[in-house]
Order: sequence, then C-alpha cells, then structure tokens
Amino acid sequence: MQWAFMAVAALTCSVLAVPVVGSYGLFAAWRAKRRNADGACAACGTKWRELGPDAFEYRVQGHQVCASCAGRLRRRLAAELIGLAALTIVSGGLAIGGVLGASAHGYHFAAWAYGLLLMPPVALGTVGWGAVRRMRSLNRKALDGPESSPALGAGGA
Repeated sequence: MQWAFMAVAALTCSVLAVPVVGSYGLFAAWRAKRRNADGACAACGTKWRELGPDAFEYRVQGHQVCASCAGRLRRRLAAELIGLAALTIVSGGLAIGGVLGASAHGYHFAAWAYGLLLMPPVALGTVGWGAVRRMRSLNRKALDGPESSPALGAGGA
C-alpha cells in the first residue's frame, strides 16, 4: 500500500506546486510593473534618481532592476531552477518507484494509469522549460518596446 502512496504523493506535489508558484509569479510581476512605472527598480523599489546617474540597469523578466538586485535575482533564479529540477526528479522517482513497487507486489495498472503516474515529472519539466522561454521572451519584448529606460527618462536614449 505504501507504493500507491508514493505515486499519489508525486502527483500531489506537482499539482500543488504549479498554482502556488504561478500565483506568486503573477503577484511579483504586478508589483515589478508598478515599481517600474513609478521610476524605480522592479525588485527593491529604490528610485532610479536615488541610485545616481551611473546606475546600470538590467532586464529580468522584462523589468528593469538595479545592479545589486540583478546579482541577487540571478542567484535566486538559479536556485529556483535547481529546486524545480530536484522536484521533478523526486516526483519522477516517486512515481516510477510506486509503479515498480506495486508491480513487484502483484498490482497491475491499466494503461492510462501509467500516463497519469508519469504526469508529475513531465508537467514540472514542461513548466520549467516554459518559464525559461517566457522570461527570455519578456526580456526581448522589453528591449524592443517603446519605452527604453525609466532611468533615462520617458523617451529612452
């Protein structure tokens, strides 16, 4: 019976992770957009004029951030992607371990159940790949957009 629990735990991890992370991402994007519109760093909220004329901006997910926040966000993004990869591996291991353990004890699954049990690693991998693609797309759009840089003024360079 513990084998079935492992498979259910893997499925539950992936099902709960997606809306929790997604809702926080929407809130963070809203806050970053509001801060950039106010002429401030999207991450820390420091006004560009307070950072001085030598403030160098970076683009993170289509928003402008100051140099100190860019380094912190880069490290955090790497940790988040490693965490997502670890969650994918753990959920895949639990799902495959659950199937193999149940099969060894005489339980047999219908063909559709194997697809359901493999959903957690596939879903988490797809979400991670999609998130990276979206971040790159947002950065490209922000560079091509009509507003170039709030630090330089409304007209850009």
